[in-house]
Amino acid sequence: RDRHNKIDTIAQFYEMVVILERTVKMLNMLKKDMNEMIPSLDLALYEISNSLMDIRAMLRINNDDIPELPKIGKTSSNHSRMLFEVNIY
Repeated sequence: RDRHNKIDTIAQFYEMVVILERTVKMLNMLKKDMNEMIPSLDLALYEISNSLMDIRAMLRINNDDIPELPKIGKTSSNHSRMLFEVNIY
């Protein structure tokens, strides 16, 4: 009986290890995908911001009445990338 319980415990532990290994692999794939998407999103926001500023200039909108658009650069911000640069083993 005791040996049977030990075998069950080992089998359950092995199943848990397999699940954790698969989870780590999936998280690494997700991390890679997100790191590839962030630069594209940053570039899209940069282009939208520039387009909005051009439209303001063309329509001669009084900028005093409208909140200033955030300045968006072409490079990814360190804050958005920090989350995805964590190493998962």
